[in-house]
Amino acid sequence: MSVHGRSAPGEDGHRLLLHRSEVERVTRLSGWVREGLAGGEKVVYVEGDTGVGRGVLSTLSAQGIDVGSAIGDGVLEVLSPDEFYRPGGQEALLDRVLAEGYPSLRISGEASSAYGVLTPAAHREIEDLMDRLCATRPVSALCQYAVPAIPGVAALNDLVGLHPAGLTELTLDTRGGDDGLVLRGAVDFTNVDFLRAGLVAAMSAADAGGSLRVDLSEVEHLSASACRAIAQDCGPFRTSGPRLLLWGVRPVVARVMRLCRLEGHGVEIVERAR
Repeated sequence: MSVHGRSAPGEDGHRLLLHRSEVERVTRLSGWVREGLAGGEKVVYVEGDTGVGRGVLSTLSAQGIDVGSAIGDGVLEVLSPDEFYRPGGQEALLDRVLAEGYPSLRISGEASSAYGVLTPAAHREIEDLMDRLCATRPVSALCQYAVPAIPGVAALNDLVGLHPAGLTELTLDTRGGDDGLVLRGAVDFTNVDFLRAGLVAAMSAADAGGSLRVDLSEVEHLSASACRAIAQDCGPFRTSGPRLLLWGVRPVVARVMRLCRLEGHGVEIVERAR
């Protein structure tokens, strides 16, 4: 995750959806699709094994989205992996959507849909391409990964680093930006690894000797395990790289941080006004 993870031209940028269950996936996906439809964007979903359109359309319909009208009006479309992942398919799709008069494009799909048609190396190249497109053209992507299928901490860190605009999961949302990293939600033992991966990637990309500002003004809860992750796992990056400025911290969260002795040694806590 780069601290220069741009949210424009594609408003949401290149984002990562991490999910442990179908309920978690559907909750985040349906909200993302609903936002795109409400904003007049074209929404394209890439789906494989369940048969083109059957799985995601029934899922979205169950979440209250008027799938029939969206498909009929052309604002929602489902493509097979063969169509989307063919050479040049991503840029050709974007060109077509813009030629149809849409202001921007939203693309989403499960990473598992790509595995049947791409090698791991080719899939990574597609991730890199989507990052470039999201940074320079009116397109945003929500890449879905099942947490149980991610083979360890190193793979998680790498995956988070591939998505500069941040990650979303059931209770935590992170966003990269030119002024630092923005966190929203709650962090406990269930998602502390995601927080750790986001911080490590952001600190790795920040200027050495400077400061990385982490906006915590919308974080409602930060557990002791999260404080330990910041103190221990991000320590090497603070030693050789930027200081960590935890900004806009709610008093109740700041109290936990100080009880865990998080302040000092390259970490500064700035409470938000009561």
